[in-house]
Amino acid sequence: MRLSSLHRREGLLVGGHISVSLVGFALDAILLTTSLGSGLHAPVARLISLFWAMQATFVLNGLFVFRNLTPKVVPMQWVRYMACNGAGNLVNYLIFVWLVATREPVVSNHYVALCIGAFTAWTINYSGSRLWAFRRERTSRRAAPSSRPGDEQIPAIAGLSGEKNA
Repeated sequence: MRLSSLHRREGLLVGGHISVSLVGFALDAILLTTSLGSGLHAPVARLISLFWAMQATFVLNGLFVFRNLTPKVVPMQWVRYMACNGAGNLVNYLIFVWLVATREPVVSNHYVALCIGAFTAWTINYSGSRLWAFRRERTSRRAAPSSRPGDEQIPAIAGLSGEKNA
């Protein structure tokens, strides 16, 4: 693959992952709000919102960003995704709890703490998803003679530009 093809491919993956992360963030915020509104303490509410946001982003990333979610590999991908994103979200959770506990005027606000934790965890989550959970196994050129480097479309959002899969 040419270097520009690699940059384009990675850019599409990053853009797709950011889009899914924003959906996960919105779901996370909605669930945090409803959990807090139901009287749960912030740390418990945050665990609930993180868990369900992780499930949604697993499916969305597997289907639309990395595009290799199949019944045969779902169990292993799910375990890998939960492990790497669990690590990122543990960091996210600890930052959230710590910032709320500081009671500082701005950063202890639940939504400011949510934003800071989520932004920090995004890099961990993307790296783990890209390099481990949804990695593609290398195939030899003999196994796929019709595939040309650079022709693959990774994120489904690339289809929005009118391009079609090769």
